[in-house]
This record gives sequence, structure tokens and C-alpha cells, in this order.
Amino acid sequence: METRIMGSRKKSVFFSWLISYISILLIPMAISSIVYIESSKIIERETNKANQALLKQTRQAIDASVADIEKLSLQIALNPRVQSLLYAKPPHTSRHHYIRANLVNDFNSYIAPNGIVDNFYVYFNYSDLIITPTSVYSPILLYDTFYKDKGAKYEDWYNLIRSNHRQELQPIVVSEDSKRLAKSIAYMQSLPINNMGNHMATVVISVDERRFRDAIQNIKWMDSSTVVILDDRNNIMGLSGSSDLAFSLSYEKLTDQNGLVNSNIEGQQVIISYISSDVNSWKYVSITPVKVFMEKVEYIKHLTTISMIISMLIGGIVAYVFSKKNYNPLQQIVESLAIGVGASLDDGYNEYKFINDAVFAALSENEKIREKLEQQNKVIKDNFLVKLLKGKHLDILSFEDMQLTFDVHFHSDNFVVSLIYIEDFVKLFDDQNNMS
Repeated sequence: METRIMGSRKKSVFFSWLISYISILLIPMAISSIVYIESSKIIERETNKANQALLKQTRQAIDASVADIEKLSLQIALNPRVQSLLYAKPPHTSRHHYIRANLVNDFNSYIAPNGIVDNFYVYFNYSDLIITPTSVYSPILLYDTFYKDKGAKYEDWYNLIRSNHRQELQPIVVSEDSKRLAKSIAYMQSLPINNMGNHMATVVISVDERRFRDAIQNIKWMDSSTVVILDDRNNIMGLSGSSDLAFSLSYEKLTDQNGLVNSNIEGQQVIISYISSDVNSWKYVSITPVKVFMEKVEYIKHLTTISMIISMLIGGIVAYVFSKKNYNPLQQIVESLAIGVGASLDDGYNEYKFINDAVFAALSENEKIREKLEQQNKVIKDNFLVKLLKGKHLDILSFEDMQLTFDVHFHSDNFVVSLIYIEDFVKLFDDQNNMS
């Protein structure tokens, strides 16, 4: 009778091996995922470090220029001719005119050819005059010469130079659109320095806008980054990049000396990195959209995804080949056993279970055969002993074989066979009846 072995395809050893091999591929995939996550963090961290380094480079350049401006301001303030003109009131004498002419020459010698200073002058309150490296001006004349075309209002400018200042860098002209973006910057210091409560003059040093702007833009910033120089009045003293991002900054929110802030500006995720100036209250700020370094992260993600897909395809093919190679010998063994035990196989049977069942069935069959043989051996053994007692002729070879087969051993060649014969059984049964 033919036995039919049935099973589910998923239970086949081939699929178990295939899944095991493919599962090994999950290890490099998991490692790739971890590498991707860590790479994202490293890129963000390195981007922030790069921004900090560039900000420090910008701070070093600008602060050095500001330090030069402060030295020039101190040199002007300590000039003896400036000191003598502080208290000069109209009407001016020829001596005053002579001092002013020499002071113009002094100022002209202060001009550095490649510095960040565009121009400078001193406004004297008592005489209401302005002395520059080129000439002596009245306030309205200097305004018409230097500031009118820039959009500055005379009253605002005039009030500014007459006010009290202490080493201040502030905008002379701001953008009409934003009211925050400085278009012309000047350093101001009231005189005398040791008596700020009774100022008699103001040193005004105009910053060269082009060189100041180049000092920021010449730094190799990241694409799409916006760099802002912010003063404590929330004025934007310098800008490179998007003005929309710059106008969203608030000086009050940048509380530490330096730091890193994640923010959302007009629906755009940005990272704000900032450091403080060493010579004044300015903040140097870099605004970098997250998408800038996310482009690199996305590239790594894309590369990782492609490598995973390729690994899965190649790994899957290799896993199938090796699984098939290892499975074929086992399949041959199973088919041989199936023929031996007279069983038919369905697709998807479990080979190990089949081998186990086949071996168990063979062992059970052998046990049954052994029990039958033992029963037959007992009958043959009894028949052998009967023949032996009756003295029937036995071949010497068969006798020895029988001894070995039935485990019959004689310890001596001398023995007696006694036969008891009962002639009448009737009396035995009568005695039993009487006793009952």
C-alpha cells in the first residue's frame, strides 16, 4: 500500500534555509541604517562647526577693523589741536583758523590707504563746524556733500552728531523698507573722553561700505547661508544672503556669548549659529536652512537605499543558489527513502520530519519482525528439543547451529533423560471429586 506524505510548502527545509540565509542580509542592512543615522548627525555637527569657524573668521576680520577705528578715534581725540578747538567759540580769531588748517593736515596724515575707514571728521559743538581730512565744513555743507544722496535726513543726522556717544558703531542711514538694515555705518565718540557728561565735540568715522561688505562676503560661506551682523539695537550692521531671514532675527533672543538655535522662519527650518564680538556688543550670526545639509543627508540616504536594494537582490540570488545546492542531496535522500518505504510525496513536505517518520517506521517494523522471529524461534526450539529427546537423528552441523540459534548449551556429555508415563488419570479426578 502506498503512503502519501502531505505538508505545507512553507514547512519545506529548502524555504527554512532560504529564509535563514536571507535573514543574514538583515545584519548589513541594519548596520547601513545605523551608519545613515550617524552620518546625518555627523553632517549636521560638522556643518555647525564649519559655520562657527567661519563666524570666528569673520569676527576676527571685523573686530580687527573696529579696533583700528578705535585707535584712530583715540589718536584724533588726543590731538592737541583738537583739544584746543574744543573750547573755541565764535568769533574765531586768526589763531583758530591757523589751528584748523594744521588740523586738516594732521587728519590727512591719519588716512590709511587700505583700511576700512572711508572718511572721518570732528564736529565741534561750540563753533558748529566740522573738520575733515580735506577741509572745514559747515554741517549743512557736509550733509549735502556726503549724506544727502544716501537718503539721510538732515535733522536726524544733525541731532545724531550733536548727541553724546561712547565708542558707538551705529547706522547713519537705514533702509527705508526695513528701518533696520544699515546703509551707512559710522563710529562715534564724544569729546572730551574724560568728561562725557559735558561733551563739546564728536568724532565721526565713516566705515567704507564696500570693504565692510566684502569682509563678510569674501568668506566662503555655505550655499544658501545668510550671515548677519546684529547690534544691541537690533540694527543689521552687515548682511550677506537673504534679507527675509535676517529681518526675523532678534538680538534679545541671542542671550549667550555663542550658541546654536533651531528655529522655524516663515515655514522654513533653519539652524541659527552665533558668536559675540570681542570689542563691542555685536553678534555675528549665521542662518543656514536645514535643507542645505539635508541635501547631503538625502544623498547618503539615496546611496544607502540603492546599496540595500542591490545587496538584497544579489544576496537573495546567492542565498537561493546555496540553499538549492545544499538542499539537492537531502532531496535525493528523501526520494530514496520514499521509494524504500513505498510513500509518495506532496510538494512542501518537511524533509526532516519525513526522514524522522521513515526511520521511526522502519524501527517499528524491525521490532515487529523481531517479535515474530522470537515467537517462531520458541516453537522451533521446542520442536528441536522434542526431536532431541526422542532420539531422532540430527546432523552434527545442524545441531551446532541449533545450539547457537536457540541458545541451548549442554555443560557435560553425561546426562540422563527420564520419561514419566501416567497410565490412568481417572483416579486423580475421582479424588478431586471426593474432596469437593
